[in-house]
Amino acid sequence: MHWATEPKRTNMYRLWVGDESSPSTTYTPGKLHKVFLRVTKHRMVYRGLLMYAEDSNGDRVGTWELPADEPQLFHVHDSCTNAVMHTSAEHKPYLVQFAWRAPDSDVGVIRFPALVKFGDANHGDFYWPNEDGTFELSAGAVPEPAAIQWVRSEVGASCTDACIKAGRVCQEDKFATLNSMTALDSAISDEHACKLPYLRGCHSAGPTSSVDSFCYYHDADKCDSALSSKLCDVKSASEANGRRFCPCRNLDIDETLPPTPGPTTTTTTAAAGATGGGVGTTSGPALYAPPETCKNAEGTVQCPCDGGKCHDESLECLQNSICVLRDCVGEEGCPCSKGRCLGKTLRCAFVDETAVDGVCEEKPVEMVDSATVQRVATLAIAVVLGTLLAMN
Repeated sequence: MHWATEPKRTNMYRLWVGDESSPSTTYTPGKLHKVFLRVTKHRMVYRGLLMYAEDSNGDRVGTWELPADEPQLFHVHDSCTNAVMHTSAEHKPYLVQFAWRAPDSDVGVIRFPALVKFGDANHGDFYWPNEDGTFELSAGAVPEPAAIQWVRSEVGASCTDACIKAGRVCQEDKFATLNSMTALDSAISDEHACKLPYLRGCHSAGPTSSVDSFCYYHDADKCDSALSSKLCDVKSASEANGRRFCPCRNLDIDETLPPTPGPTTTTTTAAAGATGGGVGTTSGPALYAPPETCKNAEGTVQCPCDGGKCHDESLECLQNSICVLRDCVGEEGCPCSKGRCLGKTLRCAFVDETAVDGVCEEKPVEMVDSATVQRVATLAIAVVLGTLLAMN
């Protein structure tokens, strides 16, 4: 880039892990860690970011777990292995938090190189955060298994079933302990990535999570609805709160696990004429299937690539399989963001069962939740009534 200056190290951008006033110096193998990037100077908000974690050999380690968001400001892109990148040239917030999971074992010192781009496209400057050098962590001790492990269930599963699958047993009296943002964060933040901020929810199933990673605690003092009895067995099929946080304890010495519950699978296919033709189940991802409109249209958006290529410069061939729009993520016709899409009417259709991502397509009609259908129907009735009133 002939227009770009050599990156400078600066405190206008600060990167750290953990508490800002006393940053972490070690990582815990296998656990999530909060990585922060702050802009410290007014009007120096950046547009671009490249950030990753590497060991002393320069190998990228750990995994980044970025919940789907609207707009999706950052993602882990296929073309840049295990690195966080910006999704657009929009200005980014002054403070951003990322969830990074450490490797399962001690890999020595881990560094967090980050390159920040300030200014418009083909103008501006690059910076390395932290004047005192690249932030790094040493290996900490492998933690002992916790007495209570908070497991996040799948939509429609009970905590009884979720705990059995984790080799544990649901502990009924622990649900009520997640009654504040602080309590929720303390219990789950080293295992589960949530879209921030944490929210208060008054669902009778207790602490829950939505499919797009909003996380809810239950404050009995501020909720009209009480928690259900026999919380371990409660199920919710709602995308808004169907993923329950389950307190799972170790087995007692003479205790045995109940039989592992089998998966409940419901296959759905796109209605004729729908934009996408993916096939999905409630227990697995939707798989990409070319829609009817792709006949004799290879190389066009959301259709199979034509000999590994697409027919338009605005498209790229994703995983040598599907033509998707360039320079976007999470929107219809764009690559998914770690298996997620923006909006309730879209879903990620994976290339195959082993793929890490796919293309965002319209959900089949029967998969759109009933609340959305009801809103559309109500709006249609209102339009009809308004038209009739105008004619009188």
